[in-house]
Amino acid sequence: MTGLRKLGSVSALAFLMTPAATLADVTAQQVWIDWQEYITNYGYTLTGTESTSGDTLTVSDTIMRMELPEGEGTVEMQVGDIHLRNLGDGRVSVDFAETMPMTANMTPKTGAAVQLGLSYLLDDFEMIVSGDAAQMAYTYSADAVTVRLNQVTADRETVKINKAEATMADLEGLSTMTTGNIRNMTQRLSAQSMAYDVDMVLPEAEGGAFKVSGGLNTLTFAGEGSYPNAFDTTDLSKMLAAGFAFTGDFAYADGQSAAKITETGEKTIDMTSQSATGRLSVAMDADGLRYAGGSTGGKTTALSSDFPLPIEVAFNAFDFALAMPSTPGDEARDAALRVGLSDLTMSEMLWGLFDPTGKLPRDPATLLVDVSSKVKLFADIFNPEAMKGFTGPVGEPESLTINALRLDVAGAELTGSGDFTFDKTDTSSFPGTPAPEGSVDLKLTGANALIDNLIEIGLLPADKAMGARMMMGLFAVPGDGEDTLKSKIEVNDQGHVLANGQRLK
Repeated sequence: MTGLRKLGSVSALAFLMTPAATLADVTAQQVWIDWQEYITNYGYTLTGTESTSGDTLTVSDTIMRMELPEGEGTVEMQVGDIHLRNLGDGRVSVDFAETMPMTANMTPKTGAAVQLGLSYLLDDFEMIVSGDAAQMAYTYSADAVTVRLNQVTADRETVKINKAEATMADLEGLSTMTTGNIRNMTQRLSAQSMAYDVDMVLPEAEGGAFKVSGGLNTLTFAGEGSYPNAFDTTDLSKMLAAGFAFTGDFAYADGQSAAKITETGEKTIDMTSQSATGRLSVAMDADGLRYAGGSTGGKTTALSSDFPLPIEVAFNAFDFALAMPSTPGDEARDAALRVGLSDLTMSEMLWGLFDPTGKLPRDPATLLVDVSSKVKLFADIFNPEAMKGFTGPVGEPESLTINALRLDVAGAELTGSGDFTFDKTDTSSFPGTPAPEGSVDLKLTGANALIDNLIEIGLLPADKAMGARMMMGLFAVPGDGEDTLKSKIEVNDQGHVLANGQRLK
């Protein structure tokens, strides 16, 4: 679980810089003690020299360091001097150095060794801690927070970095940390903007260069997490059983980017993209893992030296969602997948490459796949050690529901829905998998007109079109309305496959 370990590392670093409000009194010493407990929980060693002068506790030459699992490297952040000052009203102010260097030396057992050098830059950063020893609240703000990449060396070859940084501007946030057997944390963050600018030249052996710049506006983040006081970040199953959980919701109002990629020689690719809104949600607990996200008002343009015309596509909305069990168990649990893309269009120049006479309808295309399931997980898929000796299927479905299926393109539309259950005692009807039982209802409109148009513009040979029509006749029957087909595909309890009552298997 190296990836999870790294996630924990980032969370620990982020909490040091980002914050949380309660009533009562807290002291500088209590804040520092709590940080040490929290950060070392993630596998860091935290060193520094403490001294007190008046109302201020100073921790000098502070260094956070972590050994990556299996001896595959180290991560170190030179935090510098931290000043924690008792304000006299039960609150503590915290001052960090304006620049904090960070290094990462990764030496994986397979693949190239990589060294990274970064800087964490704070511009007018302010943090106030309130509450008490059991629940601390951090409020913070900054004119800007920047992460700058200074060095990348891979397999002893150095990447030339002209510029590589990301900056969040006009940052405000609130974080709370509640201690106990389970440490609970909530975070709220907003920023007026985030801008990024990367300009790199790859090592001579690889050749090429790339530039990318852009930004997001009106960013927000809200998250919650529960962290056991003692856990092994390499064993996710044990962490989840001990109470580990987190949720996070990120959103922005609009975004844009531009990129230029230069390959060896004179080959280039130029791209621009924009979106009106965007969102991303992540959650994990003992019940499962869940992702969801999407964007609206998207547009992408690309121009390649290998292609004569600009590629321009746009869409009204895109969304996705994924849910799955996170740990093995005796009971089936929820799983789901959804992908939606509405009102996809492309430029007339692209249409003209294969349909210059405009025979195909230019109506915006739509895609929707929405399925849900009950799944039993056999394998501890997030534990690499457990998976090394695992053979056989990692899980099996108990049911599958096609909530919605839709594909609308070039004047033809396919829709469908259905339900299936699976018999785990029958793996002979469909060798190697539990036998399904259920049905799916499909409807297809405009297919014959689309085939005629494809023949006319030369994209579909007549003999291939005849084969397609024969297949439609085998699986479908005429529906209501012109150029409409419908089909009911069934699998019965005997393992027979039927199309509209006619047995196919």
